[in-house]
Amino acid sequence: LGDPERLAYASMRLIAAREQVMPLGTPGLATLYASHGSALVRLLRAGRFSAAGSAEALGQAEQSLAAACSIRASCLGDEHPLVAATARALADVRQRRRQRAGGAT
Repeated sequence: LGDPERLAYASMRLIAAREQVMPLGTPGLATLYASHGSALVRLLRAGRFSAAGSAEALGQAEQSLAAACSIRASCLGDEHPLVAATARALADVRQRRRQRAGGAT
């Protein structure tokens, strides 16, 4: 878990495999989506992407965190601490994308 690049890669591979054999709304799948999004955010903070790569990584992080948040809310309820934490992480990514879009115009 200390290497965000390996975590991002591995979690994406696991997501693809799990989506093939599991129902889409399972807590385990939500954890994989959240891990993928969080790993991308860590890589972004470390400056590990080019400008174009950063935009793509932000989009992927937003998609993964949105999926995790949706699944967690449906499985655990809107008031669960994991839902709140995932929603905060998603809000941070969306804010970062807005700031980036504002700076590009």
